Formats: sequence, structure tokens, C-alpha cells
Amino acid sequence: MIFTKRLLDIIIPSYRRPEIIRNLLSDLQGIFLSKNFDDYRIIVVESETSEKDQYFNNIHIHRLEDRLSPGESRNVGMNLSNSIWIWFIDDDDSINSESIDTLLSSIKEYKNEDIDIISHSLDNQYENSNSGKNKLLTNISLFKEKQEVFNHVFTSRLLSKVEKFSDKLHEDIKFVVECLSKSNSIVVLNQKIYTKNFSKGAITSFLNEERIEGYINAIIDIFKLKNELIQKLETEILIQTVGTILYLIDGSPIEYKENLLISLKKCLPRYLFEKLPDNFNEKNTNFKYAVSLYKNKKNIKNFLEDLAYCFDTEISCKDLRNSLFLGPGEIIGCCKRFFYDGKIKGDIVLFNDSPDVTLDMIQNKKKEIEKRINSETYEDCVGCPYISRFPKTKVRKIDYISLENFTYCNMRCTYCSSKYYGGKEAIYNTSQIIDDLTQNDMLSEEVHVVWGGGEPTLKPKFKEMNEKLIVNKKVNVIRILSNSLRYSDSLNNLSKNEKIRLVTSIDAGTQEKFQQIRGKGQIRKVLENLSIYKNNFSSPENLTIKYIFTDENYMDTEIDNFISLLEEYGFNDNFIQISCNFKVEKPRDEIIISFYTTASKLLHKGFKYVYFDDLIRDRLYLNESLGNKIIETLRSKNLLHKNIFSHENKKNIVLWGNGYQSTWIKKSTNFGRTGNIIQTISEEYELKTLENLEYIICPAGIQSLPDIFKKIKKSLYFDKLVFGIFI
Repeated sequence: MIFTKRLLDIIIPSYRRPEIIRNLLSDLQGIFLSKNFDDYRIIVVESETSEKDQYFNNIHIHRLEDRLSPGESRNVGMNLSNSIWIWFIDDDDSINSESIDTLLSSIKEYKNEDIDIISHSLDNQYENSNSGKNKLLTNISLFKEKQEVFNHVFTSRLLSKVEKFSDKLHEDIKFVVECLSKSNSIVVLNQKIYTKNFSKGAITSFLNEERIEGYINAIIDIFKLKNELIQKLETEILIQTVGTILYLIDGSPIEYKENLLISLKKCLPRYLFEKLPDNFNEKNTNFKYAVSLYKNKKNIKNFLEDLAYCFDTEISCKDLRNSLFLGPGEIIGCCKRFFYDGKIKGDIVLFNDSPDVTLDMIQNKKKEIEKRINSETYEDCVGCPYISRFPKTKVRKIDYISLENFTYCNMRCTYCSSKYYGGKEAIYNTSQIIDDLTQNDMLSEEVHVVWGGGEPTLKPKFKEMNEKLIVNKKVNVIRILSNSLRYSDSLNNLSKNEKIRLVTSIDAGTQEKFQQIRGKGQIRKVLENLSIYKNNFSSPENLTIKYIFTDENYMDTEIDNFISLLEEYGFNDNFIQISCNFKVEKPRDEIIISFYTTASKLLHKGFKYVYFDDLIRDRLYLNESLGNKIIETLRSKNLLHKNIFSHENKKNIVLWGNGYQSTWIKKSTNFGRTGNIIQTISEEYELKTLENLEYIICPAGIQSLPDIFKKIKKSLYFDKLVFGIFI
């Protein structure tokens, strides 16, 4: 006699929940009836009951007197099964009646093919290929994907080749990993078909020693599979497993935490504890950070405090959390460019240009990226130096808006991008997005708006938008990055307002070099326009003139001519920003030396407010050899100014500014590593503890530099101010 296998068996373990199982069976029957699908059987394995088995309407309720674990119940169900496909589900979960069509079609389509698993309802997207299978296997092993068995439908052919379920908790982790590792090929349905419901009182609703043991046993069993991919991931799997346990300990009632730590120590073999890394820090993901805290713990009380901080925070960056970048034909998540493994990264794109993009879409996309950063599944931000730790908060207010929603430009600079050319407006609704920020109370109390590009003064709505921004009480700075080639009456009138800051890059000292680097225009025309604007500024620090160093313009003669032009047009009391080409990973030594000779020449000529910007900061680490080379060059040219600070100086310095610039000065310059930076502050009152010391104050900031300068100017310590250049 030939027995024909059913298409699908659904196996459900249950324990003393008759009403819940009745509801699930009714739902499943209703769904399958509505789909005209009848080639199935539901096998319920109900343990610790004296009632007899029941058979009715494609349902078999198999009852046992003994209490079984979920894994043991599933094993019993497999022994009763006679189908091509087997789907294990839980009795308190639910099925999506609409998207299940895709699953039913797939089990019919692939029943005679070399497909062993159909996966669904996952957190991430996967390709139907061997690399997609390996990615899924990796993510499940590393706790970066749902690990439960109900997210997969297996062939009985495959299940005959794998070990049965364990009788411990978290038994499905090892089972799913083994199935994936032994499968020929899989299909992933990138749809949500199954919903896990968390019932009160469920065995996984709280942490105990049994669950801890289950997690540890699962990975020990996984390591025994001798799968090549798993072997490469052993340390990472260990980190993610212990990290998960520590996360659950942190979330447990305070009175249970110490005992749970004792249970972890008991269940984690010494040889695995020794493999835990101890070198992760705040910039790493929560699990990695927590594992190193655990490995390095000295006492329980301090460890639990550190653990609470770890899991109350997450890694992200300020731009993703608090900035809005409206770019030319795209909306981006940041404007930071950095190098990683020799390749330039950054400027992550959230959305390409579309009239359908809304503020809600932008914010949700940023949260999605943050989630992926914290699960190490977002490659675009790997290696970014701006990733740091922030408190977990639901409300994220915007304090920085970049307006580059156009492609107007009257120059063609060698270091710029062609995406700023074309003379078009973005088709997403900029005004609506900004209005939504205001109406939904999503602006912080001090918003910094930046006009970039391209050339913002060529934008038809430049005047109109700035008039709205200036009267907005929450906007305290409007920084305009203009090439100043064409005189703008609108910009000139705006410059009378204290909120306005203007930054213009010159990048040359002669017309020939200006034409070579900037592509168009007359250098003196730019300087004449800047002179007109300068007369309207109430504060000289509101005007910044920038020099971007390239391979073509770092020579002494060019720099000398540039400085002479600044003197001729009277820009001695304005800010002078020294920068470099963002496309270069690390400037050559001769260009780095030119940064310092330029700064020193400016200082000798009476320009007090000279500084290096973030592009230099992110590309420059000064070791002793390079530092000595710079000092020798300055000394040989009689340019070693008193405001150039190196390891040879013994002055006490206070840095006013607590951001990346002060960190760079302290850690990446020879002077910073001498220990002569005695304090880093952000407010005047912090200086009261230094009343008996001799020191000078150096502002440490880039975009915030004018604001820091204004604070110092209004303080009692303005006489101590020095714009220092650090070697």
C-alpha cells in the first residue's frame, strides 16, 4: 500500500491552556477554509493531561499524562507527522490571514524541488541565494535576527537529518541553526506572516537560571556542529549570547540581579568566560560593551550601575538624532565624510528626490538606521569616528538644519561635486518639512541653520526663506556658505542681523590660481563683495574667510599673496579658517607643514583669530617626528609664533569647548599629550576653581567657535583668550 504524504503538518506544543488552543485552532481552520486549502493537519501535543486523544476536521490533539518541555512536545509531534512540510508554531501566537497566501503558494511550488526551508516574518531582508542563507545563519547565530523555530517551515526530509529538539529552554536556537547549516537551499519570504504574542506567565517572560542555562547550552551545542561559518563566528556568538543574558539581567527586578549574576557564573564554563573580550568600550554595541564590563568587573554594585548605563543608552550620531540635511535631489542622514579601509564613506542617503517624502518618513528612516547600527547590520556607518553613545529617548528635537535643496552654482571648484550643478530645485517639499518641524514642536530651543550648496544666494526663494527663519525665535544662527562671487543685496541686508554668519572660501592668492581651483570668476570681485558685507556685520566674528588646501595651492608664494590680499581688504579682525580637501584621506607632510606656516604667517601679520577646521582635525594625528619636523620648519623660517603650542611649551591651557575639537587637541597633538591642558570647560563658572593659577584660554570648536568666542568676550576672562594652533 502506498501512503501519500500531506502537504503540511502544523505542530503545536501546549500545556494547560485549553481556551487559548481552542481559539488558535478556530482561527487556523477559518483561515485555511477561506483559502480553499485542505491539504494539512494540525497536531497539538498537550502535556500533563489525563484526557484522551481527539481527531476532528484535520486536527489531531495528542494528549500525554507527563509534563513535557516545548522541545519534547515538538519531537512527539514530529513522530506523529506524515507530511512534506512541517511548521512548528506556539499556541498563543497569531497568523496573518492575508500574507499567508504567499506561504501556501510557496509550499505548493517548492514541494518537489531542492528547497529545504521556507523562512518568513523576519526582521531583515534576505536574498534567495547561498549568500542569503549564510547571512540568515549568521544573523540568527549572532542574535541579530529572530531565532524562533516558528519563522521557518521545514521539509520532513531535512528534519530526518538533524538532531531532535533539546528538552531545555531556548531549544529552538540550536535547532534552527542546525537546520540552516544542513539545508541544501532555502527560500525567504520577505513578508510578515507570523506574529509572536508575549503572554503573561509564559516560561520566557522572566529570566531565571533555567533560561540562562538554556542559552549557554544552545551555543555549546551550536559549536559542536563543526560548521565552517559557525567556527569563524564563535567569539561573536559567545559575545552576543552573554550580552543577551546581561541585557535580561539588567531588566530584571533589582532584588534578583545579584543572584542572576551568580547563576550566569555557574552556567558559563570557565573556558568560555576566558574567551570573552575585555577591550570593548562605549563606542561598541551594547552587547559588546556589556560583555567587556562583565569581564572587567571588580565589584557587583559598580558593575550593575555600569550595566544600567550601558543598556539605558545606544550608539548613534548627533546628526541622525538631531539634524536635518535637505540635499540636492536627496535627503541625507549626515554630512560627515570619513575614510575606512582606504575608501571614502559618509553622506548616507535616506531618500532620493520625491514629492512624497515627509518629515515622518525621514524621522522613521533615521530610527531604522540607528536600529541597524546597534545590531551591526548597517555597513554605511561602519568606521565612522562620530559614532558615540546617547541616552535612549523617544523625543528627538532638531537643532541643526542644512539647506542644500537646489543645484545652483556659478563656480566649478576642483574639490566640489557635480551634484551641486544643474540649476534645479529639489522636488521634495522643503517648506512643508520645515513647517512640520515647527507645528509638531520638533525644533530645539537653539537651532543652527546652514545654507550650503552650490551657491545659496542664487536660489529664488533665498530671501523669502531667510525672512521666515530670522523671525523664528528658536533659530539662533543662520550660517551662509557663499562663494561671494556675485554681490547679493539680500545677503548684504541679512548680514545686519546678529543671527547671520557668512563663510567664504578663497583658496588662492592670485587670479591664475583662483581660476584654476574655483573654475570661474575674479578673486578681487569676491574680496570686494566681502568688504561690502563686512561693513554690515555687527560682530567681526560673524564673517569667516576660509582657505582650503589642495595639491595646487599650498606653496609659499600663493599663501603670501593670499595673506597680502586679506590685509589689503582689511580682514584682520575676522575669523580665518584653514581647511583641506575632503577627498584626501591624509594630506602629505609638506601640505600639513603648510597648514602651520600659513597659520603662523597670519598670526605674525596680526590676524588673531586663526583656526584649523574639522576636515584637518579628522585627518591629522601628530606624532613626535612630524611635530618636530613642523617646529624645525617654522624655526628655520623664523615663523615660530608664541600662539603655536607644541610639546616644547609649558603653558597651562584651558580649552573652552567640550566637543570633538578639544578631544583632538588633547589626544592627537603633541602638546595635548604633555598634560598642560589643565581643564576643559563650556561655561564661565567652571573657571572659579582655577583662581590661583596662571593660564590662558583657547576656544575649541568649529561651527560653534563664534558662539564660544562671544561667550568668552562677555566673560571676565577675555584678557586670557588666545586662538592657539596646536602641534
